[in-house]
Amino acid sequence: MLLLVVELFYPQAWLLTVLACFAALVHGARLWGWYSRLIWSVPLLWVLHLGYAWLVLGLVFKAALITEAVAPVLATHALAAAIAVLCLGMMSRVALGHTGRMLMPAASMGWAFAFINLAMVARVLLPMIVPAWIIPATIASAGLWLLAFALFVHVYWPVLSRARVDGQPG
Repeated sequence: MLLLVVELFYPQAWLLTVLACFAALVHGARLWGWYSRLIWSVPLLWVLHLGYAWLVLGLVFKAALITEAVAPVLATHALAAAIAVLCLGMMSRVALGHTGRMLMPAASMGWAFAFINLAMVARVLLPMIVPAWIIPATIASAGLWLLAFALFVHVYWPVLSRARVDGQPG
């Protein structure tokens, strides 16, 4: 929140850099502390870890803006990637939990989680590596994003439009 206030109302580059760098270090340390190789066998965990990693990368990119090594739009899209990936992961988890189901998503949701992360790679990282590909990368990103959320709707529409499986109200 402080980072947003500074960026909007006190746009001194050095202050934004210091705050973004500090936030990236704190969140990077938190992510590192949570990490276990075992997360890769649980889609509802790895998607959340990758979403949080996008947050850390977005903060690193914000801190790097002072060097002009990163385009501001890519820093913003890295933070948007965190939101998209975390939302898809949390919506999947909450849809299962709040309908009385086991926290084991359909296998196709692993694909949806992969597609949303690939969309963010195409939108954020690919234009940094090959700037001339920004238009096709953006189009690919939009298609992958759409595919990820279309899979979510396909999988969870039946789950969310029917009664809970455990007979509880809600």
